[in-house]
Amino acid sequence: MEEKLTIEQMQQRSADARKVAKELERWLRNTQDLEKQKNLARLINICYTQVKKWREEAKRCRKMAECIEREFNSIKANLDD
Repeated sequence: MEEKLTIEQMQQRSADARKVAKELERWLRNTQDLEKQKNLARLINICYTQVKKWREEAKRCRKMAECIEREFNSIKANLDD
């Protein structure tokens, strides 16, 4: 079952994942072990994939909320007439 997140939660998780990716990138630059580099690169890719997913979902949710608000305001204006 997929967890339902608010826009703010998606933005916070996206920011957190970016921070983790930046730290992993620092570790990647400082290691000479090829196996560790490979694993770190894989983790970095996962982080940035999640960042992209959460950003896109937050953007989609914001657009949907704006659309619903416009529709609500239109209906309300028609009822007030």
